[in-house]
Amino acid sequence: MLLDIGWLYSNQKNFLNFIQVLNACSRSDLLMTDFVKTLLEVFWERNKEKIFWRIFIPYLAYLAVTMFYMIHVVCLDNIQDAGNYSYLGVVNLICVCRQLQVKWVQLFSSKEENKFKNYFMDPLNITDLIQYTLTTMLICLTIFDSHIFAPETRRIMCSFLLFLVWSKMFDWLRMFDATSFYIKLIVATIIDITPFFLIFPIFLLTIGTSLHILNINRVENDAII
Repeated sequence: MLLDIGWLYSNQKNFLNFIQVLNACSRSDLLMTDFVKTLLEVFWERNKEKIFWRIFIPYLAYLAVTMFYMIHVVCLDNIQDAGNYSYLGVVNLICVCRQLQVKWVQLFSSKEENKFKNYFMDPLNITDLIQYTLTTMLICLTIFDSHIFAPETRRIMCSFLLFLVWSKMFDWLRMFDATSFYIKLIVATIIDITPFFLIFPIFLLTIGTSLHILNINRVENDAII
């Protein structure tokens, strides 16, 4: 071979550094060449099992434990009624620590000059940090039997947290060939119909305000709104 690229795969950091160099290049179209696409496919084939077992499966465990703990412990009116389920708080904290370890490696393994800025400019990273922080806070509140928040408030926080946890699964589904196409299709569809989200409320206001004015002339028992 005229070009020996074996060094790229001898160490995972070599390949990542190579991609970062290409990404920093002024010609962004280099990342779309068949050569780079082939390198990515080979790298993925060599590392997909590691990603699946070391990152994806631990996230599934975190999701399952978090959902069970939030529903059966945090959402109760009296946390002490959880009984034997209380020990799951420690297990949940271990799962959170594992996810934070992944984030730590993701952040500090990069050699980009503006890695902190680029990391925190990514909405997905911010969403992850919010959910891990919220999970840790709710677990600590239940472990120490704190009553800072009312049960109704805790349930609202749990609802928001589980929404973020499950939303992360859409990102993970991009990893599989059978589901990645549909995730890309959903994202592309949402982007394409963004103008419709502006038109639709205007349409509702157009009809709604007219009906509201007409409704003023009707008697109380005959109101249509």
